[in-house]
Amino acid sequence: MGFFEDARFVIEPDRRGYEDLITNISYTSLCSDEFLKDIGFNAFGYQEEFGMMTDVLELKEKGLKVSCLNLSCGYYEPHTDHEFTVKKDLLNCLGLVEHIIENCLSVYPHENLESGYYHRYFEIDAETEIWDILSWDPEMSVEDLYEMYQTNYPRLKKEDFERIYNEYHEFNDEEELWKDTNLKGAVNTKRLWL
Repeated sequence: MGFFEDARFVIEPDRRGYEDLITNISYTSLCSDEFLKDIGFNAFGYQEEFGMMTDVLELKEKGLKVSCLNLSCGYYEPHTDHEFTVKKDLLNCLGLVEHIIENCLSVYPHENLESGYYHRYFEIDAETEIWDILSWDPEMSVEDLYEMYQTNYPRLKKEDFERIYNEYHEFNDEEELWKDTNLKGAVNTKRLWL
């Protein structure tokens, strides 16, 4: 963290798409209103959004005392075999970063007033998102799930991925059993009426 002691602000271009300017992640504010006002992001087609786990959040949690952002930088379909970058979007991001560096000459202090609630919120949020991922691809193995998404959820250990994976499949197995049992029950009830 000593590296950031003389920083005016911190910018992390590491988000898919071309227009997201992340100023808040899971109830954690990343930057001051003054910094947002001064950077002129609208002229580059960016808009404020909420984000997910990323490096600047880790820095905030470790006590980073200046404003920071995460920016879309023109890549798409991340963490897949089809990931690609659109050069025009990447250059627009570079233009915004250069604009901020050249025009925002003040230090932009920002303290993170995080509550203990955040940590539990993140765990619940991550589990919900992983369940959604598994619902899109229920055949995915736990190894693939871990390899593809560990960088998205750096707070989760391999055992956490395994636990979530197993809970998801146990729940769905019980759902199928329940549906099957109720379907048979409905068929038997219909026979009784006949």
